[in-house]
Amino acid sequence: MQISITDVIITLLSIKPTYLIGGLFFYFGTYLMRAVRFSLLLNHSVNVRELVPLMCIHNMMNTIFPVRTGEISYIYLLKKVHKRTTGEGVATLVVSRVFDFILTILLLIVSAFFIHNIPTIVMSFLWLVIFILFLLLILIIALISYGHSFLTLFGRILAILDIEKTKAGKLLFQKGEETIESFEKMNIRRVIIPVIFISLFIWLFNIATMYLIFIGMKITIPIQNIVFGATFLNIAMFLPINGIAGFGTTEAMWTLIFIPLGMTTDEAIISGFSYHIISLIYILLFGLIGSCIIKWKNATE
Repeated sequence: MQISITDVIITLLSIKPTYLIGGLFFYFGTYLMRAVRFSLLLNHSVNVRELVPLMCIHNMMNTIFPVRTGEISYIYLLKKVHKRTTGEGVATLVVSRVFDFILTILLLIVSAFFIHNIPTIVMSFLWLVIFILFLLLILIIALISYGHSFLTLFGRILAILDIEKTKAGKLLFQKGEETIESFEKMNIRRVIIPVIFISLFIWLFNIATMYLIFIGMKITIPIQNIVFGATFLNIAMFLPINGIAGFGTTEAMWTLIFIPLGMTTDEAIISGFSYHIISLIYILLFGLIGSCIIKWKNATE
């Protein structure tokens, strides 16, 4: 059977509004939890209510722009709207991504134990990805723990390249110092437990959103398969391989992941496009609302 845009439209129209509204509610929960996490990492210097619109815009930019360049929007908006330093933006973003990595790996491993007959090629790729993420995690933790040593090394590299006294070199080193100082102010040990639980809730809301949309599309695969597929898909989203708005990349990864997890080829292709469209509507809706709130706030100040 050849898949057409008509099949996707029929699938989208067949989903009951209850599931779409429920998915929207749970998806907003991810923004709320992210705002709580960032507020905690910023030592409550910016409250949750003020951070929610920023989270909406950040996620929209991260989705629209290719190779995860949208991450910069968080750092920019935090500085422009909330008067935080670039270093604080970089430090809190890096730490939040570290915890996202940790939860992704843990959920992937746990869900894999409850799935039978995972193809060898999928498991081989899984362990390769886990190994790469583990190395990246060690690197980031080392950066957080031994920031000044990294900064000294960075200064030497700038000197070797003979750019340490240029305007760009001075700016890079200054932002590096700000980031290290922000890591130190954050006091990771104090916030590690609540941040882990908040990160878990972010994942639970994400999975709940996907589960409701799956039910709406009348796709019945075990919940552990959904958890495994969602986390595996999220790993692909972490990597800087996304195109504009994720089109093409998301559908390809979705099909490769969910066919071995129990979907037919037709189901995987149609559900991949349908879920991507629904999630884009959620993201753009919240992103536009967040933009309007920040614009209104700036106009009234």
